[in-house]
Amino acid sequence: MDKSFIDTVITDENTRIITESIIYMVKKLGFETIAEGVETQEQFDYLTAIDCDNIQGYYLGRPMPPEKIEKLIAKTLT
Repeated sequence: MDKSFIDTVITDENTRIITESIIYMVKKLGFETIAEGVETQEQFDYLTAIDCDNIQGYYLGRPMPPEKIEKLIAKTLT
């Protein structure tokens, strides 16, 4: 789901209905869902609660060069 939905998913009832419908439909078709542009804990919690499979955005981490990703992964594994 595009960031334009995620931006207002907490404050707009229509956006929530559309978002929940998309997740339901995509799962019924046998695919995974991805929410883009998650920037707040509240958005993250809501998307988790409605079973969104994959969540990405600045809330979880900012874009970074490959060498920083490698260091982050190495640090996580130790």
